[in-house]
Amino acid sequence: MDFKGRSLLSMRDLAPGEIMDMIELARILKLKKKKGVYDKNLLNKNAALIFEKSSTRTRCSFAVACSDEGAHAEYLGKNDIHLGVKEDLRDTAGVLGRMFDVIGFRGYLQSTVEKLKQYSGIPVINGLTDDEFIEKVKLNFYCAEIPDDGEIPEDAEPAPKTRRNYGMYLSGRWYRLAVKNNIIPDDPVGSLDVSIMQDHLLTPVLGVGDPRTDKRIRFIGGIRGTAELMKLVDSGSCAVAFAMYPTSLTELMDVADSGAMMPPKSTWFEPKPVSGLAIHRI
Repeated sequence: MDFKGRSLLSMRDLAPGEIMDMIELARILKLKKKKGVYDKNLLNKNAALIFEKSSTRTRCSFAVACSDEGAHAEYLGKNDIHLGVKEDLRDTAGVLGRMFDVIGFRGYLQSTVEKLKQYSGIPVINGLTDDEFIEKVKLNFYCAEIPDDGEIPEDAEPAPKTRRNYGMYLSGRWYRLAVKNNIIPDDPVGSLDVSIMQDHLLTPVLGVGDPRTDKRIRFIGGIRGTAELMKLVDSGSCAVAFAMYPTSLTELMDVADSGAMMPPKSTWFEPKPVSGLAIHRI
């Protein structure tokens, strides 16, 4: 499959066979790299890497791939260019199109990456916009945006009211997530909301393997409310936040009866219960 000159605005633009071709190409290039062989398919090419969001893996993979194939990657953070602020997006895309050979974009709006392609005249690669992230979430969860038209009605509060439901805060918007029944295992530990979140979203979508040691995840006690989650995302400290329904005592007992252990952070109590010994006279 020839991908030369093509943009990748969405994974939905690729046929299943094309996705497999890309994976196979990556496998071949990695094998060659281990042997010290570099084809330099992008020799003397220049790539503009526009990052509205900070990212370790996406930025590093872009930069290393460009270097391995002979291209120069120019990182452009949100403070480096006037993307849609002091300069019209169309003008910025035109300037980049005249100087670079390809654009990699990691940002918020799908419309931005599409306009970059429209006005730059060069290939554009989507490094994960909010729409693409939500599409990945939808593989295992039903997802609906909570309308923001002033006061949120009581039945649309972002904090979930029942198990198997979650609130997700992303780029200033709340979404309600509901687990698809086909992914719920018949297991007291695996069926916990915290386990479903870990196994079907945090690990496969966000790459968070062990929540006890991964530095990219933070835990906020429920007593601080959804406002604290919004504050962390709006400040840029976190990219996305999830509100979860608390684990019930029944679920806790089911896990104990099975002889298993509760997952990390699944029994977070606030305020902390008082420890003590009670004696009852018989």
